[in-house]
Amino acid sequence: MNEEVDEFGESASSVSKKTRCRASTVWSEFELEPIGVDGQQKAKCKRCNRTYAAGDNGTTSLLRHAKKCSKKVNDGDETMDHHRSIDQDMYREMLALAIIMHNYPFSYAEHENNRLIHVYLNPKVKPVSRNTAKQDVIKI
Repeated sequence: MNEEVDEFGESASSVSKKTRCRASTVWSEFELEPIGVDGQQKAKCKRCNRTYAAGDNGTTSLLRHAKKCSKKVNDGDETMDHHRSIDQDMYREMLALAIIMHNYPFSYAEHENNRLIHVYLNPKVKPVSRNTAKQDVIKI
C-alpha cells in the first residue's frame, strides 16, 4: 500500500477530519440524529419531534421551524402550547382603537366569533364587555 506522508510524518489516513463547531443558537432546540440510510444528516426538534435536514444545508430551516413551533417541553414528558404573555391594558386599547377606526358598534367586543379568535390566539386574554369597550373608547 502506497500512502502519502505529510511533513509531520503522519499518513493522510491517520489524520482525522475536523468537525465544525455548531455555533448556531438553534442547536439548543434540536438534537442530531444518526446519519440515515440515504446518507442525509437529520435533526429532530426537541419540542414536537419533527425532523429536518441538518447536514451542510445550514440552519435556516431549523431556525424557521423553531420560531414557529408552538410546543414546549414541560418538566415531564407532557407538551403544552406556548403562548406569549398578554398585556390586558394593551389588548383593551387595541380593541378600542379598532372600534374607533372601523366605526364598529361597541357590541363588537361581545361578538362570539371575535372573542373566539382572541381566546384562540391567546387563552390568557380576558374578553371585555361592550360597556368596558365603550369606556375605553371614551378615554381615547
